[in-house]
Amino acid sequence: MLIALFILIFGIILLIFGGELLVRGAVSLADRLGISPLMIGLTIVAFGTSAPELALNSIAAFRGQTDLCFGNIVGSNIANIGLILGITALIKPLAVHSQVIKRELPMMILTTIVVCFMSLSWPLLFHGDATVHTFWHGAISRADGIIMLLGFTGFFFYQLHINKHGSKYEIKSDVAIEGLIEEAEQGRVGSLPLAIFMFLIGLGLLILGGDLAGRGAAKVAARLGMGEDLIGLTIVAVATSLPELATSFAALRRNQTDIAVGNIVGSNLFNLLIVLGATATIRKVPIPIPIGGMSLLIMLILALILWPMASLRNRRICRFEGVILLLIYFFYMGWSVWQHLSAAE
Repeated sequence: MLIALFILIFGIILLIFGGELLVRGAVSLADRLGISPLMIGLTIVAFGTSAPELALNSIAAFRGQTDLCFGNIVGSNIANIGLILGITALIKPLAVHSQVIKRELPMMILTTIVVCFMSLSWPLLFHGDATVHTFWHGAISRADGIIMLLGFTGFFFYQLHINKHGSKYEIKSDVAIEGLIEEAEQGRVGSLPLAIFMFLIGLGLLILGGDLAGRGAAKVAARLGMGEDLIGLTIVAVATSLPELATSFAALRRNQTDIAVGNIVGSNLFNLLIVLGATATIRKVPIPIPIGGMSLLIMLILALILWPMASLRNRRICRFEGVILLLIYFFYMGWSVWQHLSAAE
């Protein structure tokens, strides 16, 4: 048991460090190729915080560990809003930029609704005997995955067009993009050989970390008699969300709380469109019972309540709202563990 847990934790550590090295190397290579900081920020840096989830899910999908894939993606999105935004808002009220409210947040909510819609069990709906546990017992198909990847492509070019051809005021005021550009500029390393070396080492660590984390999760689940979906929704999801937590804390230290919110919203959007899209394209992702339906419901609730929290009170998420997010998250964690214990009896 301890060996399996060590393999899981060590694999996750490799995923996080591998993602960091890969991004720094890729940023430097892109800069030397003359790619603009805006493009680097919108692509490489935005990809960086979701690199652990993407690496783990890609390898797990090829192995057929679809429950782990589902748990990692949905659990990461729940942890990003409920745990990370909850903690950061509790430390310091979070300003939310108008551009995030107008663009990224509506897109994240729409994408979450679409994913939940794709996951519905349509035969049960028409027969009228669906419950909260079976209501979402459908699957994310390969066609759904391709649709999500195309959706991200369209959103990416829309963002690029807005930030290239919008007014100077709009470009300068879009702090979410400014934060990505700033991180891109800070991520450059020295020589070209060093950049290539960091990129390759980072890629290797991501592959190795994804392999070890997937194997470790399977062994831990087997030893504890738990489903891989529960392991993904709890341990793996929280661990792979650590880059978002680090970015949010860094934004708090710089007193750029609006970047913290933009980072979480962008990460959740990337997780659904790119990570889940790529995973489903590799292999269909069934929604596990009984934990899958409630997990999708909690993810949807958190996405929806973030809208009034971000829009009201002068576009600030206050400490009280941070407590609400944390309570929802810990309720969900408690419910998940209770479900496991009930099933084991």
